[in-house]
Amino acid sequence: MHRKTSQAKNIFEGSNGCPTFLNMLFQILLGVIFGLMNLGPHYFNSHFQLPFYMDTIFTVTAAFFSLTSGIVCAAVFHTVSVFAYHFSPYSLFWSICSFSIVFIIRFYILRHKKIGLIDIVFLIFLISLIISFEGAAIFTVMNILANYKETSQVRFMYSLLKSANLPVFVSALLPRIPANIVDKAIAMTFGWLCYKGLFRIFTKKVEVKG
Repeated sequence: MHRKTSQAKNIFEGSNGCPTFLNMLFQILLGVIFGLMNLGPHYFNSHFQLPFYMDTIFTVTAAFFSLTSGIVCAAVFHTVSVFAYHFSPYSLFWSICSFSIVFIIRFYILRHKKIGLIDIVFLIFLISLIISFEGAAIFTVMNILANYKETSQVRFMYSLLKSANLPVFVSALLPRIPANIVDKAIAMTFGWLCYKGLFRIFTKKVEVKG
Protein backbone atom coordinates (compact mmCIF):
# COMPACT_ATOMS: atom_id res chain seq x y z
CA MET A 1 0.00 0.00 0.00
CA HIS A 2 1.35 3.40 -0.95
CA ARG A 3 0.43 6.83 0.30
CA LYS A 4 1.38 9.90 -1.66
CA THR A 5 2.67 12.77 0.38
CA SER A 6 2.24 16.47 -0.35
CA GLN A 7 4.32 17.84 2.51
CA ALA A 8 7.35 20.01 1.84
CA LYS A 9 9.07 18.63 4.92
CA ASN A 10 10.05 15.56 2.88
CA ILE A 11 12.33 17.78 0.82
CA PHE A 12 14.03 19.41 3.77
CA GLU A 13 14.30 16.72 6.42
CA GLY A 14 17.25 14.46 6.81
CA SER A 15 17.06 10.82 7.85
CA ASN A 16 17.01 11.83 11.54
CA GLY A 17 14.06 14.17 10.99
CA CYS A 18 16.17 17.32 11.40
CA PRO A 19 17.05 19.76 8.63
CA THR A 20 20.60 19.15 7.41
CA PHE A 21 23.01 22.01 6.78
CA LEU A 22 22.67 21.68 3.01
CA ASN A 23 18.90 21.52 3.21
CA MET A 24 18.89 24.67 5.32
CA LEU A 25 21.02 26.41 2.70
CA PHE A 26 18.57 25.21 0.06
CA GLN A 27 15.66 26.71 2.02
CA ILE A 28 17.51 30.03 2.30
CA LEU A 29 18.37 29.96 -1.41
CA LEU A 30 14.72 29.32 -2.27
CA GLY A 31 13.74 32.25 -0.08
CA VAL A 32 16.20 34.58 -1.80
CA ILE A 33 15.07 33.50 -5.27
CA PHE A 34 11.37 33.83 -4.45
CA GLY A 35 11.98 37.19 -2.77
CA LEU A 36 13.61 38.53 -5.94
CA MET A 37 10.86 37.00 -8.08
CA ASN A 38 8.29 38.98 -6.06
CA LEU A 39 9.74 42.13 -7.62
CA GLY A 40 8.35 41.05 -11.00
CA PRO A 41 4.59 41.05 -10.34
CA HIS A 42 4.99 44.02 -8.00
CA TYR A 43 6.65 46.06 -10.76
CA PHE A 44 4.00 44.92 -13.27
CA ASN A 45 1.26 46.00 -10.88
CA SER A 46 2.88 49.38 -10.19
CA HIS A 47 3.59 50.04 -13.87
CA PHE A 48 -0.01 49.49 -14.93
CA GLN A 49 -1.45 51.12 -11.80
CA LEU A 50 -3.59 48.10 -10.92
CA PRO A 51 -5.67 48.29 -7.71
CA PHE A 52 -3.80 45.41 -6.08
CA TYR A 53 -0.57 44.87 -4.17
CA MET A 54 0.86 41.86 -6.03
CA ASP A 55 3.81 41.58 -3.67
CA THR A 56 3.21 38.24 -1.93
CA ILE A 57 2.67 35.64 -4.68
CA PHE A 58 6.06 34.04 -4.21
CA THR A 59 6.02 34.71 -0.48
CA VAL A 60 3.08 32.30 -0.41
CA THR A 61 5.03 29.79 -2.51
CA ALA A 62 8.05 30.06 -0.22
CA ALA A 63 5.89 29.71 2.90
CA PHE A 64 4.43 26.45 1.62
CA PHE A 65 7.94 25.08 1.26
CA SER A 66 9.14 26.01 4.74
CA LEU A 67 9.11 28.65 7.46
CA THR A 68 12.73 29.54 6.71
CA SER A 69 12.07 30.03 2.99
CA GLY A 70 9.04 32.19 3.70
CA ILE A 71 10.81 34.45 6.19
CA VAL A 72 13.85 34.89 3.95
CA CYS A 73 11.61 35.61 0.95
CA ALA A 74 9.67 38.33 2.79
CA ALA A 75 12.85 39.89 4.19
CA VAL A 76 14.62 39.92 0.82
CA PHE A 77 11.68 41.40 -1.06
CA HIS A 78 11.04 44.26 1.35
CA THR A 79 14.73 45.07 1.80
CA VAL A 80 15.50 45.08 -1.93
CA SER A 81 12.33 47.10 -2.63
CA VAL A 82 13.62 49.98 -0.52
CA PHE A 83 16.61 50.32 -2.85
CA ALA A 84 15.03 49.20 -6.14
CA TYR A 85 11.98 51.46 -5.89
CA HIS A 86 13.53 54.15 -3.68
CA PHE A 87 10.93 53.52 -1.00
CA SER A 88 11.12 55.22 2.36
CA PRO A 89 12.79 53.13 5.08
CA TYR A 90 9.42 53.31 6.83
CA SER A 91 8.11 50.94 4.15
CA LEU A 92 10.02 48.15 5.88
CA PHE A 93 7.27 48.13 8.49
CA TRP A 94 4.98 46.64 5.82
CA SER A 95 7.12 43.52 5.98
CA ILE A 96 5.16 42.69 9.15
CA CYS A 97 2.21 41.82 6.91
CA SER A 98 4.35 39.53 4.76
CA PHE A 99 5.81 37.80 7.80
CA SER A 100 2.28 37.33 9.14
CA ILE A 101 1.27 35.59 5.92
CA VAL A 102 4.19 33.20 6.30
CA PHE A 103 3.39 32.38 9.93
CA ILE A 104 -0.33 31.92 9.23
CA ILE A 105 0.36 29.50 6.38
CA ARG A 106 2.93 27.52 8.36
CA PHE A 107 0.65 27.31 11.42
CA TYR A 108 -2.22 26.16 9.23
CA ILE A 109 -0.05 23.48 7.62
CA LEU A 110 0.91 22.18 11.06
CA ARG A 111 -2.76 21.79 11.93
CA HIS A 112 -3.92 20.51 8.53
CA LYS A 113 -1.43 18.13 6.98
CA LYS A 114 -3.03 18.17 3.55
CA ILE A 115 -4.03 21.43 1.88
CA GLY A 116 -6.86 21.53 -0.64
CA LEU A 117 -8.90 24.14 -2.46
CA ILE A 118 -11.26 24.68 0.48
CA ASP A 119 -8.27 25.36 2.71
CA ILE A 120 -6.92 27.90 0.23
CA VAL A 121 -10.26 29.73 0.14
CA PHE A 122 -10.35 29.81 3.95
CA LEU A 123 -6.77 31.10 4.08
CA ILE A 124 -7.58 33.83 1.56
CA PHE A 125 -10.25 35.32 3.81
CA LEU A 126 -8.34 34.70 7.05
CA ILE A 127 -5.12 36.29 5.80
CA SER A 128 -6.98 39.17 4.15
CA LEU A 129 -8.77 40.05 7.36
CA ILE A 130 -5.71 39.79 9.59
CA ILE A 131 -3.33 41.79 7.42
CA SER A 132 -6.00 44.41 6.70
CA PHE A 133 -6.13 45.15 10.43
CA GLU A 134 -2.34 44.97 10.61
CA GLY A 135 -1.92 47.28 7.63
CA ALA A 136 -4.38 49.81 9.03
CA ALA A 137 -2.65 49.71 12.42
CA ILE A 138 0.81 50.12 10.86
CA PHE A 139 -0.33 53.03 8.73
CA THR A 140 -2.05 54.71 11.68
CA VAL A 141 1.07 54.51 13.84
CA MET A 142 3.34 55.80 11.06
CA ASN A 143 0.86 58.54 10.24
CA ILE A 144 0.90 59.73 13.85
CA LEU A 145 4.64 59.39 14.44
CA ALA A 146 6.01 60.47 11.05
CA ASN A 147 3.07 62.03 9.21
CA TYR A 148 3.24 59.08 6.83
CA LYS A 149 0.97 59.54 3.80
CA GLU A 150 -1.15 56.83 2.21
CA THR A 151 0.50 55.92 -1.09
CA SER A 152 -0.85 52.41 -1.60
CA GLN A 153 -3.61 51.24 -3.92
CA VAL A 154 -6.27 52.28 -1.39
CA ARG A 155 -5.21 55.93 -1.21
CA PHE A 156 -8.27 57.23 -3.10
CA MET A 157 -10.79 55.48 -0.85
CA TYR A 158 -8.72 56.41 2.20
CA SER A 159 -8.83 60.09 1.24
CA LEU A 160 -12.56 59.86 0.58
CA LEU A 161 -13.29 58.27 3.96
CA LYS A 162 -10.91 60.62 5.77
CA SER A 163 -12.68 63.61 4.22
CA ALA A 164 -15.88 62.26 5.79
CA ASN A 165 -14.19 62.77 9.18
CA LEU A 166 -13.74 59.06 9.87
CA PRO A 167 -10.78 58.14 12.12
CA VAL A 168 -7.47 57.41 10.43
CA PHE A 169 -7.56 53.74 11.44
CA VAL A 170 -11.09 53.18 10.10
CA SER A 171 -10.32 55.09 6.89
CA ALA A 172 -7.24 52.92 6.36
CA LEU A 173 -8.99 49.66 7.29
CA LEU A 174 -12.22 49.69 5.28
CA PRO A 175 -10.72 49.94 1.77
CA ARG A 176 -7.98 47.46 2.64
CA ILE A 177 -10.36 44.56 3.29
CA PRO A 178 -11.80 44.21 -0.25
CA ALA A 179 -8.44 45.11 -1.83
CA ASN A 180 -6.70 42.40 0.19
CA ILE A 181 -9.37 39.79 -0.53
CA VAL A 182 -8.87 40.19 -4.28
CA ASP A 183 -5.09 40.51 -4.00
CA LYS A 184 -4.68 37.53 -1.69
CA ALA A 185 -7.03 35.44 -3.83
CA ILE A 186 -4.54 35.97 -6.66
CA ALA A 187 -1.48 35.48 -4.44
CA MET A 188 -2.76 32.38 -2.64
CA THR A 189 -4.00 30.69 -5.81
CA PHE A 190 -0.93 31.30 -7.96
CA GLY A 191 1.46 30.85 -5.03
CA TRP A 192 -0.09 27.51 -4.09
CA LEU A 193 -0.17 26.24 -7.68
CA CYS A 194 3.46 27.29 -8.13
CA TYR A 195 4.39 25.40 -4.97
CA LYS A 196 2.57 22.26 -6.09
CA GLY A 197 4.28 22.34 -9.47
CA LEU A 198 7.75 22.87 -8.02
CA PHE A 199 7.11 20.30 -5.31
CA ARG A 200 6.44 17.63 -7.91
CA ILE A 201 9.66 18.55 -9.70
CA PHE A 202 11.75 18.51 -6.51
CA THR A 203 10.35 15.28 -5.12
CA LYS A 204 9.86 13.47 -8.44
CA LYS A 205 6.61 12.10 -7.08
CA VAL A 206 8.19 10.44 -4.07
CA GLU A 207 5.93 7.89 -2.44
CA VAL A 208 6.05 6.88 1.19
CA LYS A 209 5.23 3.25 1.90
CA GLY A 210 2.58 2.95 4.60
